[in-house]
Amino acid sequence: MRREYEILFDFSASPVGGGLKRLLAYVDHFAGSGERVLFLVHPQTEEYIAGRTVKYEVVRRNPLARLWFDPRFVSRYGGRARWFFSYGIPIYGKVGDHNWLHVSNSLPFGLLGLTLDIRAFAGNFLLRERFVACADNCSVVSGESEFTLDIYRKTTGWRREFVLLPNGMETFESDKGNTRLPQAITVGTSRYKRLDRTCAVLERMQTTRRLDKLLIVGNLESIPLSVKRKPYVECLGILSRQQVLQHMRQSQVFISTSEIENSSNAVLEALALCGTLAVSDIPSHRELIGNGVGQPLIVDGLRYLQVDAGASALDLSQHSWNKTISHMLSTMASLSGSTGSTKAVRASELGGVPN
Repeated sequence: MRREYEILFDFSASPVGGGLKRLLAYVDHFAGSGERVLFLVHPQTEEYIAGRTVKYEVVRRNPLARLWFDPRFVSRYGGRARWFFSYGIPIYGKVGDHNWLHVSNSLPFGLLGLTLDIRAFAGNFLLRERFVACADNCSVVSGESEFTLDIYRKTTGWRREFVLLPNGMETFESDKGNTRLPQAITVGTSRYKRLDRTCAVLERMQTTRRLDKLLIVGNLESIPLSVKRKPYVECLGILSRQQVLQHMRQSQVFISTSEIENSSNAVLEALALCGTLAVSDIPSHRELIGNGVGQPLIVDGLRYLQVDAGASALDLSQHSWNKTISHMLSTMASLSGSTGSTKAVRASELGGVPN
């Protein structure tokens, strides 16, 4: 049976960060193609996609309301799409012929031992329970790292189709020959980013190299007062993406002491733009820089990895949005074709498959 849409994308609870980057990459891929796709988007993202030749609808509801009460909204799209792709929102029923959940945040599945305030812990705990309850409504679950897929699998007990859809990245011009400033940079100010530890790592690195400043990008209200008072700290607030990238190009060191990550866009970009990285020794960081890569850096009894960006095992050319989207489409084509009652999604109609 022909559906109104081949793919219905739901990005309506993701106005910033990795969700916005993925939304724009997917919109760019389908813009002008004439394909039967529809994007559900958050009001804050409309300015970025208005004028592009894709069909979209703005969901004018609080993102938290979407997370907790989604069935009341998304039920109106039931039966209208062959594939329903939900970015980070539990899927509460049969929306498309096939439902695809993209796990955009590993936080709900790895709460124990993290530094969170009670409100953040409770919210993520409840969200985890919804993901567990809704697992059987999914045909496919994807994530941005093997770590995220593994922790989702262990939490829900779900044993169906898992797909790795890593973050993409544009090609950056080489910065060889450019003079870097004696400064470090970190991105993100949530409590689990542990900015107190970021300062401790910087102070250890200052014993062997000149680092006059630590630039902190993110919500100023989330930065602990003890960190703001450090004489070398410069709090930049929330910046545009291009401003962040420029600061990375100018910085000698990128530091991430996060306790948990799905797959960090900032670390990925730092591998392309910064000279040296010092990152917490957690699974998602090891996936990006390569297992066994990096020199151990022990600070206050905690282990970090210090690596020159050029020494990373990561092949940045493999992190392109075209490859990620093509892999998604070829998976859809394969799974649609394997069900007797559903005609195959032809990958050639939806933007192609990998070479």
